[in-house]
Amino acid sequence: MKSQINDLVARRDIESLYEILTEDEDWMNQLDAAEGLVKLGDQRGYEFLLTATLSDDEEILEAVNEIMETPEIAKMRREIEFDHERAHRAHVLQQ
Repeated sequence: MKSQINDLVARRDIESLYEILTEDEDWMNQLDAAEGLVKLGDQRGYEFLLTATLSDDEEILEAVNEIMETPEIAKMRREIEFDHERAHRAHVLQQ
């Protein structure tokens, strides 16, 4: 399935990746799809990975923590934090 997910990323097929993320019962496929979404700039993948970090399953935690250390995840985390900070500043300035 990993090669299929890589093909979807190469084709920039966000909808199929999201379908795997939400409908596949294999957690590893879900994590791979989430990582693929992040590579394509889709925050839904990042949000899924954040949720997965709360798992009680050691295998899932090990896999998701490895993914969370990748440069693509770090970049998305910075972008999201920047967007939140910018929104907060705009809100403060409006008051």
